[in-house]
Amino acid sequence: MNVKRKVANKKWIICLNDVKNQIDNKEVTNLNNIIRKHNTGTGLATMLITGGIVYKNNLGVYKWNKDVAVNNKLIELYRSFQKIDREINRKNKINNNQPKIQFNMPQTPLPPKPKTRIRKKIIDQSVNTPTQQNELGVIRRFLKWLW
Repeated sequence: MNVKRKVANKKWIICLNDVKNQIDNKEVTNLNNIIRKHNTGTGLATMLITGGIVYKNNLGVYKWNKDVAVNNKLIELYRSFQKIDREINRKNKINNNQPKIQFNMPQTPLPPKPKTRIRKKIIDQSVNTPTQQNELGVIRRFLKWLW
């Protein structure tokens, strides 16, 4: 095992021992508060509940399953739980990001549209019309007046 894995295993074992001791000695109604103290993630509480390691009695107090001991097998169970949970979340994320498209298409295909060609008409307009040539601008009129 690599160093990071050993450190994580040790951290989870300490957390699980603390959870087991508090469940056995106190009336615990919320596992997440205990697990958050150890910074191991609340997925550990989910795994304990869904795996049947911890269960609630009639009063809503958590009890530890006497058949399960805190050991490395429990940690490996948690790792496999995390892997499955990550895969499910990844698939859900992929499916939720894609929009659901529904087409209201007719059963029979539509006939193709005929191709129409549009030609642009170019209108020739001369720049200097006879009326424009007779009209003088203000400056030219002023110069004409001066001379």
